[in-house]
Amino acid sequence: LLAATSALSYTLGLLRDRSLAAAFGASDQLDAYQASFILPDFLFNLLVAAALSAAFIPVFTDLRTQQRDDEAAHLAGSLLVLGLCALLVVGAALFLFAEPLTALVAPGFPAEKRALLTTLTRFMLLPQLFFLVSNLLGGMLVSAKRFFFYGLSPALYNLGIIAGIFLLAPRFGVYGVAAGTTIGAALHLMIRILDLRRARLSLLPKLTLSPHVRRVLFLMLPRMIGLTAVQAQLWVFTAIASTFGEGTVTVWNLARNFQSFPVSLLGIALATSLFPLLAESASLRDRASYTRHLLRGSGLTLAVALPAAAIMYLLRLFIVNLFVGTGAFDAQAIARTAAMLGVYTLAIPTERLAHVLARGFYALQNTLIPVSVSLVTIGVSVSTSLFLASRVGALSIPAGFAIGTGLQIPLLALLLRVWVRRTFRARAA
Repeated sequence: LLAATSALSYTLGLLRDRSLAAAFGASDQLDAYQASFILPDFLFNLLVAAALSAAFIPVFTDLRTQQRDDEAAHLAGSLLVLGLCALLVVGAALFLFAEPLTALVAPGFPAEKRALLTTLTRFMLLPQLFFLVSNLLGGMLVSAKRFFFYGLSPALYNLGIIAGIFLLAPRFGVYGVAAGTTIGAALHLMIRILDLRRARLSLLPKLTLSPHVRRVLFLMLPRMIGLTAVQAQLWVFTAIASTFGEGTVTVWNLARNFQSFPVSLLGIALATSLFPLLAESASLRDRASYTRHLLRGSGLTLAVALPAAAIMYLLRLFIVNLFVGTGAFDAQAIARTAAMLGVYTLAIPTERLAHVLARGFYALQNTLIPVSVSLVTIGVSVSTSLFLASRVGALSIPAGFAIGTGLQIPLLALLLRVWVRRTFRARAA
């Protein structure tokens, strides 16, 4: 189900990118729009994704496995209140200081382009409120193994952006696309509210610092550091791209979007659907079931990822030309995007497998080890990109990313093997 809905979402994402390329080309306006996500996404990933991807789901699943539904509802409600308060406070500060911060995001942008980036960045703060609630509800749906409406929500998000491109951009320019992004975020939330009601899952929006809430907050801390590093990596990549002239930020984002299609189609989809199974096995202290799920998930990931990477590399120019080679997106922009995509394909198998192995740790309620590994490999990735920037230009970005993710796999696999033995031995005792 997640693979099918991911395919739908990415099909619409390709239509979105094609429409953006046709309307704006590799231009200053589209560069500013793409870069405007850096600070709001940084805020969202720091305050929300840290809790949901690694901390909330295993604790929530553990409570539901033990049929302690009232405590699970209180946990979800408390995290919602805490998340909204934190997002509003930090979001207000980001709104006020957007101008000096955007100068750090894209130091290569000229003054007029940076002013547009500042305005769009402030605009993009609003969708984060919708995403906060939506992703908390999504974590509850994943825990309950309800994947269909969960998977449809990104498709509706892309539909909102597409509507903004065709209905609002002709009159309001790139601001119409930003408005469509907000509409898409609202749709992302609405469909998950509908499924939560159908599943009869509830949350009680009342702040209580129960042991379960404190456990989630404790598990969040390493993940917050890790996601801060991931966003810092994107920040550095954007800064590097901004120094290589008009359109480079757009070209880099498009190449990354193409590369992420096979990663999300089965890599993240498989890791997401595997997560509650691993968490359930861990809760039941069933090492054989946990190991079986993890090995099968890893094997399936590689069986699909390796040929997918080879096919995308061989067809990279055709793919870019087919999906975004239209309108104002000229032959030079197509060639630049295809070249960057070719290097990015090296990271497809390793990035997909990293999602699976990280969730192996999260299911055992360990966020420290995968985050520590992530910090090391992100440091390698950023250092390599900066070192190569003066030698290979913008291709240094995907090259550094591929080297970093390649290092991540042996480190995660070795440490996970040790941690599984230690965890299940302790629980058996």
